Amino acid sequence: REEDFEEFRDGNDDGMNQNEQTVSSISKDMLDDFNSRLVNFCQRHNNELCHS
Repeated sequence: REEDFEEFRDGNDDGMNQNEQTVSSISKDMLDDFNSRLVNFCQRHNNELCHS
């Protein structure tokens, strides 16, 4: 029935949004980690490629 489908879709959306938030916060942490490693690497090697 239509109502059942609507209810299922709404419930599913909540789950999806929660998942997306978790994923984005994880990838943000990974990005920050990667950036700090990159900066450290560039400082150690004084690489011309890294000067922005």
